[in-house]
Amino acid sequence: VVSKRRSVTTPVGRYDNCIHIRMTMPESVVFDWVLAPNAGLVQFGTGAGAYLLNKIPVLQTPVVDAPPPPVTPLPKGTRTLGLDVNMAADDDYDKAIDLATALGVQTVSLTVNWNDIETAPGVYDMSTLDTADLYYPTKNLRLNLFLITMDPVGKHVPADLVVLPMSDPRVIARFNSFVDAVFTRIPRVQLNFVVIGSEINTGLGTDTAAWNQYENFVAAVSHYVRSQRAGLKVGVSATFAALTGPYRLQLQRMNPDAIFASYYPLLSTNDVKEPSAVAYDFDTLTASFPGQAIYFEQLGY
Repeated sequence: VVSKRRSVTTPVGRYDNCIHIRMTMPESVVFDWVLAPNAGLVQFGTGAGAYLLNKIPVLQTPVVDAPPPPVTPLPKGTRTLGLDVNMAADDDYDKAIDLATALGVQTVSLTVNWNDIETAPGVYDMSTLDTADLYYPTKNLRLNLFLITMDPVGKHVPADLVVLPMSDPRVIARFNSFVDAVFTRIPRVQLNFVVIGSEINTGLGTDTAAWNQYENFVAAVSHYVRSQRAGLKVGVSATFAALTGPYRLQLQRMNPDAIFASYYPLLSTNDVKEPSAVAYDFDTLTASFPGQAIYFEQLGY
């Protein structure tokens, strides 16, 4: 700081009590600024070549957006709030469930892979399902049941069926038998829906033949599941990109009961979208399936 009381005369007037700042750079390069109270920069440089303020800038009054009007929440209607409740850090799952229900959660998810339950042809490990049938009815919670045959990892079928296409009658018959075994072990559980494939587009990729085989599988086994429990919604889930992209119609055919979606507001680079994009994406999804119920089996930010 060279001076705090510098006076400068410019084409638009005289300014007193200015601050004169000098910066000396390498190789003796010198910059001088003179700043006036309530005016800012009035001189840059020194001597005959100095810049002098020749026009008083007009300061724009900043525009302050009016606060948005208060939002009136829509009535709940028939919407259902679900949550995946994992084991709590203190290993008290019962406490975690009670906290969830206190927040309004009405349904929780149970995910089992077909090949983890059917460990050999016709041999089933039902311990998880037995526990579910004993526990969740006591909490008045419905269950979103995921009997996974396909997910981002790929196929989840018993080892002896891996080499067969999903549309093979032997695969369909075995899955139907698997469903029978599952339903006999959960007679007390109220099911919200059954999903037989999660984010299937990531598992099927761009293999057209695999898509067509899986669609035939879904059509056959979904019909059978519905026949075992009247009114039960059955389908497969897919990502937002698939549901609003080139596989939309095929996924709609697989999901006549409802659309099952996973949604994370991510760009193709996996960067997070702006929060304002969420409403636009929801509008896009609902416009893609007019009149159909939509269940978000995964929803996060």
